[in-house]
Amino acid sequence: MFANVTSEIALAFLSRYPTPASAARLGERRMASFCAKHGYSGRRPAAELLTRLRAAPAGVTADTQPEAGRDAVLALV
Repeated sequence: MFANVTSEIALAFLSRYPTPASAARLGERRMASFCAKHGYSGRRPAAELLTRLRAAPAGVTADTQPEAGRDAVLALV
């Protein structure tokens, strides 16, 4: 959803929302607030970022191990 997965904003997003479930209820207002808090340049509006997020392919991880997926993302961040 962000241009560079290793950018500060992408890493901050993954730290805050490390699983699909944690980002599922994210709305435009909260996304805009998150971007402002982290100094996002604003090249893409919150609505477009959310559209990209929701259009991303679903992962293939099992729903029975969300903690393991979360822990793996946080470890990589």
